Amino acid sequence: MPEHRFIPFDVTVRPPHAAGPSQPYPVTVAYRARTAEGIVTQDIHAPFWQAAVNQLADPTQRPGSQRLMEMGQTLFDDLMQGAVRDLWISARGDLDSGLAAGIRLRLALLPPAVACLPWEALYDRDRNQPFAASAQTPLVRVENLFRHVGAARPLRTTPPVKILVVAPADPTGQIDATRELEEIQRIVAAVGSRHFQVISQTGQFDIVELRRTIEAAQPDILHLIGHGQPEGILLWKQGQPTWTPASSLRVILQRATSVKLVVLNVCLAGRVSDRTPFSTVGPQLLQTGIPAVVAMQFEVLAQNGADFTRYLYEELIAGSVPGAIDAAVGYARSNLYALEPDSFGFGAPVLWLNAEDGVIFELAAHKEAPENQETSTWSPAHVSQASAQAPRVSPTPEKPIDLRQLQQQDGEIAQWLAAQRDIPDAALDAALRHIISVRNDELQNVQDQFRQLRSFKSEQLRTANVERAVLEQYQSRLTRIMQKKERVESMNRMIQQQLSKQ
Repeated sequence: MPEHRFIPFDVTVRPPHAAGPSQPYPVTVAYRARTAEGIVTQDIHAPFWQAAVNQLADPTQRPGSQRLMEMGQTLFDDLMQGAVRDLWISARGDLDSGLAAGIRLRLALLPPAVACLPWEALYDRDRNQPFAASAQTPLVRVENLFRHVGAARPLRTTPPVKILVVAPADPTGQIDATRELEEIQRIVAAVGSRHFQVISQTGQFDIVELRRTIEAAQPDILHLIGHGQPEGILLWKQGQPTWTPASSLRVILQRATSVKLVVLNVCLAGRVSDRTPFSTVGPQLLQTGIPAVVAMQFEVLAQNGADFTRYLYEELIAGSVPGAIDAAVGYARSNLYALEPDSFGFGAPVLWLNAEDGVIFELAAHKEAPENQETSTWSPAHVSQASAQAPRVSPTPEKPIDLRQLQQQDGEIAQWLAAQRDIPDAALDAALRHIISVRNDELQNVQDQFRQLRSFKSEQLRTANVERAVLEQYQSRLTRIMQKKERVESMNRMIQQQLSKQ
């Protein structure tokens, strides 16, 4: 296994020496027993960052690579000045000469107004490289203030590594947790159960039932898929979706000493408060002694969250440095960046690492063969061989597409949309308001897509002899709209059921 020689470049930002507006934040940087002093002047209260964070908060918008570069360069230029910059150039020299396999940038951001800046956008303007998307400069956050965080439990564990995947039932129907669970199982199957075990908990359960599962399974890694907000996650209680506060999650994990890593694939759980430290989900979990926490600081699209999970475990379990969580997060971020450099999806995951290095486990040099070769899709060679051995079959004739049936379906959607009404959310609990908000957004999405469909019809279906390719497009668009319609109807039923109980 390649040696994990990531050398820490520690950056500590402290509160101002004097009270008052526009006071700089003192910075201490340490690298290879050398230190440098500097200042940081940026914080979340600046109009530039207020606008930037508002822009990053909407996952459907793409700030654009230039805008993201501007944010990252602003942070880089503010941090890397004077002696701090000199020490960073020295560290880069070690990296270039091969004295270090990587430089781990460790950010201890004590002032809340500095901590809630999007540091994962940090951009090295000299090398034209985002830190968070670089395999050689992984960026992690640390919380080392003893006033808030005690000693972290040891990060390293020994195989078999137990991964508990927790996926509470999604009342909005937006999240495909089954697919994400299957991806983790697929990756593990390629390595073998001698090294890893995957346990899952799905359905409607509350925080105490989750605690019992954790106590019984004794997992090393807890992976949670669902909905979140800075102060809590969505679980269930007495048959109703309920926001479970960060303090409740912290309490049940306090005694779960087997847990070394928590991955929260839930929106906003990685957000930090600009006023009160350790008031949100991610930071509170560090107070339990858990040494590594991955959480999303902004809302993310369900597909982006699932992609991050896949890339994370591919690298963590079977990558170039198996067991190194900082390298795995860096790999996953770099893939997201490569796919969508105009989006901040790569910077949404935050990694807190309260450990000297990021190695959770080490595997033997030789991996065992996958246990279920029939279902494993890990090896492209295996897939190709299976395809070559498959019996040849005659092509099935194309089934004709009935335009009248499609138009009937089109009319049913129009009638359904005309019957939909906004659902007021005043005086309702937070969990139900969240579901109503998601439902209203989905309904708006259906309306927008249906308007686009009508425009498509007026342009493409004007003649009697419509080409099959046009009919296939029409059919495909209708299918997508029907899927979203069913999702909205499912949420309508859920909302009405909950309203009848109140």
